[in-house]
Amino acid sequence: MTPKEVVKKFVTLFNSADAGGLAELYAGDAVNHQVANAPVAGKAAIKAMFEAEFAAAEMVCIAENIFADGEWGMLEWRDPKGLRGCGFFHIVDGKIVFQRGYWDKLSFLAQNPPEERTIRRSACAITDFATIAEIVRGNNSAVLSMVDGVTPYGVMMNYAPVFDGEELRLIFHGAASGRKTDCLKNNPAVSVFINDAAKTQIVDAGSESARWTTRYRSVVLAGEVCFAAGLSEKQRMAEAFMRHYTAGEIRLPDAALNAAAFFAFTARHVSGKQNQ
Repeated sequence: MTPKEVVKKFVTLFNSADAGGLAELYAGDAVNHQVANAPVAGKAAIKAMFEAEFAAAEMVCIAENIFADGEWGMLEWRDPKGLRGCGFFHIVDGKIVFQRGYWDKLSFLAQNPPEERTIRRSACAITDFATIAEIVRGNNSAVLSMVDGVTPYGVMMNYAPVFDGEELRLIFHGAASGRKTDCLKNNPAVSVFINDAAKTQIVDAGSESARWTTRYRSVVLAGEVCFAAGLSEKQRMAEAFMRHYTAGEIRLPDAALNAAAFFAFTARHVSGKQNQ
């Protein structure tokens, strides 16, 4: 097959989730490097990679352009959810000897979130939402974890919880510009960790070091943030935030609101863990 024919066959087999058929397009010592991941070397490893990917998510490749230049085939593609990418295939004697692909991993993960993992030590899991709500209401600070490009970035922030049944939102505020604000606007998917400070205690077992432990209760949330769009929305978020801290009069000058950013975190996944 010519390089262009090989790329067309690749798209057909990919859309059939045929890991075995895809593997046969590669030379025995081929390398597949999707730049968002580590390179995969060897036909068997490439087959295993495709098997794992097809098991993890339903993927469709819509070819927009296929080009060929000598021993190279080039593919511009998109998927039905709007993700776009491109691939370059070095093809010798009808076999792919090297492939490099470019696509945005964060966008892919947002479209295809991994299944929520269960707590390994199930006896430590907090399964009662009332207890989780008690921890969230009883504390004022949380670690907000986000991604700055490809670098993990976490900050401690004060919050105010807002409950609607078992739906949970947290209100945060901060500077109108800066690293945190930029990160959240570029990628609103975040994780929030809340430690129940009043329940945290190191248990001293003296010289029996293997018996030392920590008593704790904590909550981990995953979801996304949304920034207040205008002054009136900032006013509502600011009032909700301050009401968590005071029952007194709240004064919120427009100048102070305009100088700050307010955003609401909506929890999509909620889990709790304890050792009491």
